[in-house]
Amino acid sequence: VFDDKALSLVTLDLARFYETIDPGFILDHRFVQELTDTNGWIQSEREEYIAASKSLLDAIAVFRKGASKLIGESVAIGVPVGALTSRVIANLALASLDRHIVGQSRVVRYFRYVDDMVLVVSEEFASGDEAIESLMPMASRSALDCRALAR
Repeated sequence: VFDDKALSLVTLDLARFYETIDPGFILDHRFVQELTDTNGWIQSEREEYIAASKSLLDAIAVFRKGASKLIGESVAIGVPVGALTSRVIANLALASLDRHIVGQSRVVRYFRYVDDMVLVVSEEFASGDEAIESLMPMASRSALDCRALAR
């Protein structure tokens, strides 16, 4: 009990997350501008980031081509599971979700490790689907495995 309010523990896992990430967002103009503004980059740092990101996306394309040959079907999206750069891309992809969740006053605690999340919320939920709809109205239920436990 938190300030005489019931709490819910909500755990989430984004299903097949690495396989569904389109890493191309790391070169999106708005994303690069946000990084530039947030980090106070000068033009040379911005150019270095763009060059490194293009190189990374080229390497991912090589991975996809090899994976497509290996499994006999096209792999057009996703990042390699287990690669350190994939975790960085995954964390960047979920940064706006983090801001959305943390910005809610009813979220008492929030923890995330890549695609696994735990929230402590000062609200009771009847089901996992109700928790998803309430906390993340933009989320696709089919992509989330959610467990909500009222305490």
